[in-house]
Amino acid sequence: MMRQIALIFLSFLALSSYGQMSKAIVTGTVIDAETGKPVEFASVGLINPTDSALVTGNITNTEGKFEIPVTKGRYLVMVQFISYKNSYAGPYDVSGKTNVGTIKISPESTTLDEVVVAGEKTQVEVKLDKRVYNIGKDLSNTAATASDVLDRLPSITVDVDGNVSLRGGQGVRILIDGKPSGLLGIGGGAQGLQQLSGEMIERVEVVTNPSARYDAEGTSGIINIILKKDKRKGINGSIQMNTGYPHNHGVSANLNFRRKWYNLFLNYGISYRKSPGGGLETQYYDFGNESSILQRDRNYTRWGLNQSFRMGSEFFLNDKNTITVSGLYRIGDDGNEFVIDIDSLSESGDLLNQRQRVQEESEDEGNYQFSINYKRTFDKKGQELSADLQYENSGEVEAADIFGYDIENGNRIPTTFQKSENDEAETEWFGQINYKHPIGEKGNFETGYRGQVRTIQNDYTVFNEGENGELVVDPDFTNDFYYRENVQALYAQFGNESGKWSYQGGLRLEYTDILTELRITGEENPRDYLNLFPSVFLTYNITEKQSLQANYSRRIQRPRFWYLNPFFTIADDQNIRAGNPNLNPEFTDSYEFGFLNEFDKGSLYTAVYYRQTQDVIFRARYRIDSINYSIPSNLGVGRNLGVEINYNMDFTKWWNMNLSLNGFYNETEGTFQQGTFEEQEFYVETMSFNARMSNRFKIGDKIDMQLNSRYIAPQDQAQGRRQSMFVMDFAISRDIFKNKGTLTLNVSDVFNSRKWRSETEFANLYSESTFQWRPRQFTLSLTYRINQKKRPQRGRGNYEGGGDMGDF
Repeated sequence: MMRQIALIFLSFLALSSYGQMSKAIVTGTVIDAETGKPVEFASVGLINPTDSALVTGNITNTEGKFEIPVTKGRYLVMVQFISYKNSYAGPYDVSGKTNVGTIKISPESTTLDEVVVAGEKTQVEVKLDKRVYNIGKDLSNTAATASDVLDRLPSITVDVDGNVSLRGGQGVRILIDGKPSGLLGIGGGAQGLQQLSGEMIERVEVVTNPSARYDAEGTSGIINIILKKDKRKGINGSIQMNTGYPHNHGVSANLNFRRKWYNLFLNYGISYRKSPGGGLETQYYDFGNESSILQRDRNYTRWGLNQSFRMGSEFFLNDKNTITVSGLYRIGDDGNEFVIDIDSLSESGDLLNQRQRVQEESEDEGNYQFSINYKRTFDKKGQELSADLQYENSGEVEAADIFGYDIENGNRIPTTFQKSENDEAETEWFGQINYKHPIGEKGNFETGYRGQVRTIQNDYTVFNEGENGELVVDPDFTNDFYYRENVQALYAQFGNESGKWSYQGGLRLEYTDILTELRITGEENPRDYLNLFPSVFLTYNITEKQSLQANYSRRIQRPRFWYLNPFFTIADDQNIRAGNPNLNPEFTDSYEFGFLNEFDKGSLYTAVYYRQTQDVIFRARYRIDSINYSIPSNLGVGRNLGVEINYNMDFTKWWNMNLSLNGFYNETEGTFQQGTFEEQEFYVETMSFNARMSNRFKIGDKIDMQLNSRYIAPQDQAQGRRQSMFVMDFAISRDIFKNKGTLTLNVSDVFNSRKWRSETEFANLYSESTFQWRPRQFTLSLTYRINQKKRPQRGRGNYEGGGDMGDF
């Protein structure tokens, strides 16, 4: 609530002051009461002392000073800043130039309905229906990708394939600035997160139990990535350069130019990364009287040169109407080399034969996106109308050469040659309109419409080398897949407060129309469904620092594009991953109960949650003619019961610790049938947890140090078990160039322990595997701030900017 008030407050004041014929001026300085340092960009307002009406105002500059034109009169001065208590001075009789001197403001742990749970550099705000993590000041995220940023947040896990899970569930909807985005790549997959620079991210919103205003997609919740966009007056921004080993080099710039009637923002980044990875898998086959062993040693090298450019502007037409236009363009030139050494062993471990498979792949991709937003406010406080329209176009071309060899006496003997070509294209139209109307003193009614139409074309062709050396199309692995998704939604919700109680109830109606088509065979699979998604939220404030929350929502997880596409990758001809066009969506009923307890120097938030999911989607593995297949399929029912704890404490002025813990019990049961195989019954239950601890230290006035550690406990899965993993990251920074610059050394995965270990068992196969996607990373970066000062340590972030999901 504080951030929304600040946005409306500052916009109104700037425009109001601009339009007045001033006859007097009020000046002064705002400082932090504890540190004595100036507070930049604080909100300063002049209030009529007789009726407490806001007259006009402005914000402080980088030296904490303010200047407010106003007509002659008697005024009370009010100062507001995020995470600080409101401060008042006066009243003053203003005629001519009046200097009110120095006004001190003191930090506090709460701001209206927002509660600070984590500390200065990675901040958490707990709101009625989401948590907000400020990313910009976290040292460990220096030169990181969006995938790395998410993996370091509480309750979020990114697996070896880049898939994101929240509280142990993979049904997560990922958005950028509250909307689907081409920055996430075709199909919104993991590859887009691995290519999106973390330097573009201002904050991340995690909605574990979304209300009716949010998209119903995502059975585990919604993760909304907010990109940087400032609203400070004048020219300001930052430039960052980094280099690292293994290769991680880049330059990024975030710039803003603000005037009274417009705000221009610009983000540009270029990066080059090259990283090795790999692992070993040992498969044991039991055929009754005969057994064998297969060892697969995989070595991957991935590299890529990526550029992204984002530009836009807000136009303040008057004090009630704002239009924002923006566009982004991204290109990538990537490559991969996969080398798989396969050893066949007897039951006693004797080597029977060796072979090798090598894939050399190139990827060229590009996408662009345009969006326009209109926002109108009214005389009645809280009444608001907004509309969005967005178009995006993405394309990717992949080409791979696959070589097969037999290894004899250490020599490679060519046996096969294949070539694959994959041409992907995606277009999407997105539009929404939302209206808010206050009712009574604290009530609020919201309603809106959202529509999204997306098409994806995937043309995949495999060629085999013929007897005369010519390339012949392989019909078994070639397909032309077309996907169209049309989702239309309406919602309405109402919220109010009564004494210590606040409540909100809503209902969302979504219509889904999906068509998949195999164009080579002409086989179509149309599906459509109409669903209602209710949500209810209750909050009881026991005291000013203690509150209880309870909420419920119904969610949907539509099958992802890659889960529907019968796409066969032939990089590893012994282990085939494919899609299933006959998948049904998952439906989840989600319940959550939370308790928030604040202290003078910290807070504790505890939540108990329960989710029940119908038609759970999981990847089933089976074996045909010595080849292992992995196909997604609907099971039956999944149940998830968990406890989440977030604890934050400022032990001293120089030491802050944040601890988060997520423990859960999962139960999945159902049946699975693939092709002509007999129907199989599944029942899996598991208890697991993951924990994250972050310690931040202030050493003198110029040095910051951060130590993050994560532990993921073992977990049973439908056809195997995932082993535990422990990871530690370290970062240290020093301010230079008279505090205009910061030099940061970041060591990601200090002990080189981020290795995914798992066991798989089905039919007559048992396997053990270890895989490391990226080894320990060293990164050195330099950030230079343009007309910006590093905020005081107790300044807990500026959350002004677009992309808030509150009106989505």
